[in-house]
Amino acid sequence: ECLSMISYINCILIQVFLYCYFGNKLAYESNMLMESAYAAEWLDFPVKLRRILIIFMERIKYPIQPMAGFIVPLSN
Repeated sequence: ECLSMISYINCILIQVFLYCYFGNKLAYESNMLMESAYAAEWLDFPVKLRRILIIFMERIKYPIQPMAGFIVPLSN
């Protein structure tokens, strides 16, 4: 019985790890998207494209974080 309980807990931990791992990757990549947009040579772009890029950077200022039940973040 103890062995089956350890096996069950191990399976649950693996499932939680997978969700958290990919949630963390998503949050990291969304943060890198903001840094990459800012690092582009956007000062040399036409005015219309600069405005679009600034709006884009404002929209992605906060990283994407998947949530479990809108309560617990699935990253970090």
